[in-house]
Amino acid sequence: MAHQLKDRKKGSTKARNKRASKVVEWVGGLVTFPHYVQIEGDPVRPGMLILLDDQHFIVGHAMGVEEEVLSQAVGALSEAIQGRSQPTRLRVNSDDLSQIIQKHFPEIEVFVGQTPEVDSVLERMESEMPPPEREESYLTGGVSAELMDSFFQSAAKLYLAKPWEVVPLDQFIFSVTIDQLGIQESVLSVIGQSGESFGVILFPSHDAFLRYCELSSQPATVNQIPAHIGLNFDDASDVAPALRKEIAIHHWQVVEPSAYPQILAIESNLQAR
Repeated sequence: MAHQLKDRKKGSTKARNKRASKVVEWVGGLVTFPHYVQIEGDPVRPGMLILLDDQHFIVGHAMGVEEEVLSQAVGALSEAIQGRSQPTRLRVNSDDLSQIIQKHFPEIEVFVGQTPEVDSVLERMESEMPPPEREESYLTGGVSAELMDSFFQSAAKLYLAKPWEVVPLDQFIFSVTIDQLGIQESVLSVIGQSGESFGVILFPSHDAFLRYCELSSQPATVNQIPAHIGLNFDDASDVAPALRKEIAIHHWQVVEPSAYPQILAIESNLQAR
């Protein structure tokens, strides 16, 4: 009997140790809100923090500009843990987020890695949220009609020059320095050599360009995309009716129906402008 009790105690101890060593991994990610909001009259896509438990349910979140979101991270995680089993590990997609949380939660193993679960939540939000009701316009954020007229004239000159017919490959790159704009040794790539998607892309560095090229040939999450500014020439059918109407009203120059200039700027925090 004593021997049996001893074995039972050993078994109970092993079970407790097994429960104590169970890994509970949560996921946290900094992302960009799917739609623009108006902040002091300017359209802004604020940052978001999303916290997921080990079942990938949303258990916490915060929203604001990047600095605000980081300052709310500790509070958001504290609230998320209340009433739940505290995670033993937390996988995040940001070095800054990792450092802040690790400082306040030393008992949790915080590490940086890919967070496809957070990307899936963001994609679901984008598909379920209705688009903003406001009519699209080029004249937002203090941009004047005169400034847009200058942009369309410059874009028309670039289109007529057809650099994609001169530069043989988009991997033939140029170094760009514009002191007045604070641009130093950026990298410019000309695209459209295949007869479609005409335009240029400006990267802040050669490393960013190489990273972009790597991701173009493999699946990638939004958090991997390097910062860049692109000028593309789109077909009229790809331009919102409200924007085409605005172009016609102001008589901004468009060379042909397939040459509507569009700019997309992706910043390092993945905010589109």
